[in-house]
Amino acid sequence: RFGRNFSGFFVCRLCLLTEMGKPSTKVRVNKVRKSMPFQPDGGPHDSEARGMKAKQRQWMMDGLRAMKAPVVFATMVALLFQVDGLDWSKPSDHFECFAGDMAVTREGRDAYPYDIKLDPARMDLASTEGFANALWSVANLKPGSGHLTAPVCSTFVFMSRGTTQRSRTKPLGRTDYPSVRLGNLLCCRALILVILAACKGCMWVLEQLASSTMEWHPLFQKMLKMIDVRKMFISMCNYGGPTRKPTILYTGHSEIDYIREYEVEPSLEPRSMVVRYQNAKGECRIHGGSDLKSSQSYPRRFGVALAKVRTRFHKSIRRRAFKALRDARKNRHVSKYNASSRVNRAWMAGGDLQPILDFLSSRQ
Repeated sequence: RFGRNFSGFFVCRLCLLTEMGKPSTKVRVNKVRKSMPFQPDGGPHDSEARGMKAKQRQWMMDGLRAMKAPVVFATMVALLFQVDGLDWSKPSDHFECFAGDMAVTREGRDAYPYDIKLDPARMDLASTEGFANALWSVANLKPGSGHLTAPVCSTFVFMSRGTTQRSRTKPLGRTDYPSVRLGNLLCCRALILVILAACKGCMWVLEQLASSTMEWHPLFQKMLKMIDVRKMFISMCNYGGPTRKPTILYTGHSEIDYIREYEVEPSLEPRSMVVRYQNAKGECRIHGGSDLKSSQSYPRRFGVALAKVRTRFHKSIRRRAFKALRDARKNRHVSKYNASSRVNRAWMAGGDLQPILDFLSSRQ
């Protein structure tokens, strides 16, 4: 049952490397799906779909409870599984958010690419329907599958810091600027998707430029208290990129270390990435160069390398995920969701979740 509580959001009272797989460089051919669920056409209602829907719901609720996730997360997931017409019969093996050129998706398995360029109406993470579609995409992942996300970092990196005023001590920046507010919103919603993927033992990876201050966002810090996070530095030039592009990979899986085995010899190209100049006051300033925008997409070889790592350790990741879910099921009467009003309000405000809850409720 659902009732209204603080800030008007729904509260739901509902009663996540022991072994390595053999090395393999073979990458399975994937089937790229582009259809999104929240459309007029409903999904199948056969017994197989209903059975998988019940399993997915149980896995997610148990996983969220085990990591002591905020109540609003459980509420949102419960409402999602009550939406009629969603297709749960074909779980996905990979979800690539902010997919861009889909370098990872094209080298993965059965995958969902998600990017505003692919579908501005239903793949915009900042919109209500777009985020609802992203929630379904993560909820429909197989336990132990993969999720890659790369939230827009343009307002988090050093080049925009003079305008955004972001820093470690002031990570939210100038919230009176629309671009800064949008960056904070996309960051929060991307973190929610990461947490939902982690509750099923998925190998999630969050990519950011090395100069990004996203790690110091208050909700990023709250996420660190819920799940274990590793931090790895790489350069995209070692995966076929034309520039160095120092990058941070955040993940919860140690298997990511093996991505270095697939590095190649850098082949740098002259690109205009950063322009330095002096203003009228003689102060040194910088802005993005003409080639900066085109460098946002991942190199194809990065997608190949990540897919190979996942293929190589697929069995061990999957076994570990199911073991964690079994343990979560056994301890479901002991573990509890985080009912702190302060924590739930922070996620509600940061992710602008009230419209999402209202939208899901209207689809019942």
